Order: sequence, then C-alpha cells, then structure tokens
Amino acid sequence: MEFQEGDGTADVKANNPIYVGIGLIAAAVAFAVALILFEPDKPYQKTAPSSVAPVQRSSSAPGEVLLIRHGEEPKNGPDLNDQGRARANALVGLFEHPLMQPAQVFAAKSSKQSARPVQTCEPLAKAIGLTIDERFDEKDYKQLATAILQGEGAAGRTVMVCWKRETMPELATALGVANPPIEWPSEQYDHIWRISYAGGKVTMKDETQGIKLPGTEK
Repeated sequence: MEFQEGDGTADVKANNPIYVGIGLIAAAVAFAVALILFEPDKPYQKTAPSSVAPVQRSSSAPGEVLLIRHGEEPKNGPDLNDQGRARANALVGLFEHPLMQPAQVFAAKSSKQSARPVQTCEPLAKAIGLTIDERFDEKDYKQLATAILQGEGAAGRTVMVCWKRETMPELATALGVANPPIEWPSEQYDHIWRISYAGGKVTMKDETQGIKLPGTEK
C-alpha cells in the first residue's frame, strides 16, 4: 500500500513508538556532537609538576627559602609599573632585622621581555649590601635549586628568590616541596612561598607579604 501526500503518513509516524524513539535518539546524538564541536575553549590549567625531581640538599643548605613573584607589571613593556616599584621598595621593610635578612638573593635573568624580577630585588639588595644573582633563566629552575641547596654561603640561613609565576611550582618542587600549588595566580603579587628545612623536613607555607601599597587596600 502506498501513502500519498496528505494521506496521514505524518500522523502514523508521529504516533508510532518506534518512530518516536528513533527521533529522540537522533536528537540526542546531534546535541552531543554539537557540544563537542562548539564547546568554548577552557582556561589552561597546569598539572602538578610531578616529573620534576627534587635536588639533594647538602650540609651547607639554607634553613629556609622564600619564593616571591616580581612586582606588578604594566600591560606592555619589560619593567615594573608604579605599584611594582612601590612593592619593591616596601620589601626592604620586611627584612629590617639583621636575623631576618637573606644571605643570598636570586632573581630570574633579565630579558627583553622582562627585567621585573631583578628590579623587584634591587632596593632590598642595596639596603642589605648583597649582589643579586641573576645567572638563571626562568626555565633553569633545576639549576637554580642546585645552586641554592648545594652551594655555599647560606648554611642554615635564609635565601630569597624572585621568580616568574609560570615556573614557580616547578622551582618549588626542585627545592623539595612535595605538593606545591599547581600554579601561581596571574593576578597575585603579594604572596610568599616560605619553604622551611627545619628538622630535616621540607614544609611550605603560602603567606601574604602584608605590604600596603599607596592607593590600594593591599
């Protein structure tokens, strides 16, 4: 039997459970495909740097390492902005007591893209009479960790490192931290990752600097 146009074929299909089921399945498949093809890009999230091996500490290793990010930056250019310079100057006040002053100061090597880590350390280094060690590029976190934990001159004392946020978790891992945060937030400039080696154990605390910048609530 043939169905001609207008002879009720549409009604038969609409009321037939088989046709209804096939239609629902087809709609679900089409929806799933649309989600896969048109899903918006998700923010990039770093994984924990589990592949980074910690550096062995020597008997001359420091008692603690302070990791900070460089100060605030402009939208363009390699230098600190006004708030960044204010933060760099205010860091001096955190180390006024001689027992709190770092024995060594490291900063990520300056480049055409950024001189901010070195600029952030300059006021403190000048105030306490230290030379900034800027031999290491931001990707040389393993070499830096080796220089800190197997070097001379800071046995039992404090070392300060001003680094870039992109490889801060890898640096912390190389320094012996088992489970560092998976990233340093892009808008965060006012924290310190304080790594302690007291009692032969490696612990890390994420602390705020407590610096109030002019014109901000920080």
